[in-house]
Amino acid sequence: MRWSVDLGGAVVGTPLLVDGVVYAGSFARQLFALDAETGDELWRFTANDWIWGGPAGEGNLILVADIQGHLFALDRESGEEIWRFEAEGGIYGSPLIANGLIFIGTDLGKVYAIDMQGRTEWVETLTTGQIYSQPVLAGELVLFALVGGDNLVVAYDLDGSQAWSFNPAAQD
Repeated sequence: MRWSVDLGGAVVGTPLLVDGVVYAGSFARQLFALDAETGDELWRFTANDWIWGGPAGEGNLILVADIQGHLFALDRESGEEIWRFEAEGGIYGSPLIANGLIFIGTDLGKVYAIDMQGRTEWVETLTTGQIYSQPVLAGELVLFALVGGDNLVVAYDLDGSQAWSFNPAAQD
């Protein structure tokens, strides 16, 4: 073992490694920036609630969400908050960055596309189901996996139009 750091709570989301810095969120409501070689803390940011999903990065931004439904954009070097977005419902999955947009889903079945300045590009409400996982980019589609709904997967194009959904009951 090269180093070990107590992050004050469970780490459920996958940490992010960018330019020698490890970014990891924990149930202690904090996102940590750690030197990958030494484990030394470079900075920490405190969210409103548990950070369940892992962070994402783009340019000078680190994005992280909490289970109260806040998406935070932080300065990668300092950890200072640049902007925050409030979704309807808790965000459990990691944000997905694709084509200059940030995609998130919530436990209330809301699907969001947000620009890199924190403005809503589009939002869709699913009729049933909750989203607890990270969206996935598949070509020009963003896939959302659902729990407790009619559909197990819903696919949207980058403009917010539903391309298809998968309902196993309908396959019989």
